[in-house]
Amino acid sequence: QQQQQQQQQQSIVTSTQDQDVLFGRMYEHPGNQRLRLAVENMAEEYNASTRGRKKEIADSLVRGVKSRGGRFLKPVLEAGKWVEVSDKQAEQKISTRFRNCRRKGTGINNTIVNS
Repeated sequence: QQQQQQQQQQSIVTSTQDQDVLFGRMYEHPGNQRLRLAVENMAEEYNASTRGRKKEIADSLVRGVKSRGGRFLKPVLEAGKWVEVSDKQAEQKISTRFRNCRRKGTGINNTIVNS
């Protein structure tokens, strides 16, 4: 219920842009593809970093998306509608992508070695 109230307080977005990063399984969306590539390119540095540096890397990716006019959007219950999430939630999503990248063995060096 608290989550629904927060979503109601946030403004509803009815159309997405190519620069946006969409939460959920939106693999083909251009903004998600760009973010996935950036994560793969930075995976080695991220994995070798301290916790503080990892946060800085995630924060820099959030700023990069936003500097291009992109937003981090999460779907709401109504189909085709979205809400913009906080920078902290966006950083958490990016951190999760780095962890998933590590688990799958992807990343710039692993891609070259395993191909």
